[in-house]
Amino acid sequence: MSAESDHGSARELQELAVQLGDRWGMAPEAERSLERAGQAGADAILWGLSHPDARVRRGCAGYLDHHATDACFPQIRWLALHDPAAKVRREAVHSATCQQCKPTPLTGDLVGLLVQVALEDPSRRVRSEAIAGLLHSRPPDARAAAALEHILRTETNTRLHSQAHQALKHQDPAYRARVDEQARQRGIAAARTPKA
Repeated sequence: MSAESDHGSARELQELAVQLGDRWGMAPEAERSLERAGQAGADAILWGLSHPDARVRRGCAGYLDHHATDACFPQIRWLALHDPAAKVRREAVHSATCQQCKPTPLTGDLVGLLVQVALEDPSRRVRSEAIAGLLHSRPPDARAAAALEHILRTETNTRLHSQAHQALKHQDPAYRARVDEQARQRGIAAARTPKA
């Protein structure tokens, strides 16, 4: 009887995980119920990450923004790299990146994930989310700096190019010093130029 009630409970929690796909309907109450369920709720979320409906996968990935633990990182990583829906990949990248929302920061190779997504994802929005993650990633990482330099050399989208520039200033102190000096020199030159 205990195994049967556990199975029923797991099924009910999975139904709550499915409700996370409805961002404006029952999702807030489902999220609170899943949180109260502890590990069983977390298991339902992990189950939801492989649901056939992309809205459910996205809702479960969004739940992990505040509730992910190191045990969830492999699933978040897989979603960020391989989910067929760009909105799900973007949500997974955000959930992995947003460390301040979690009770304990994740210890997986976040920079490695963000670099791979920033360089390889076909969606501009997903790449943008990864670059934004590299902007806030601490401490500086040589892999991030190399990837951002590559993006600066090859990216044609002006928004992504600008994001990569800002992120590289945070990742590479030498780059920051160089561009700050160039800006200072331009300011000096502009000040010396007589007004027409």
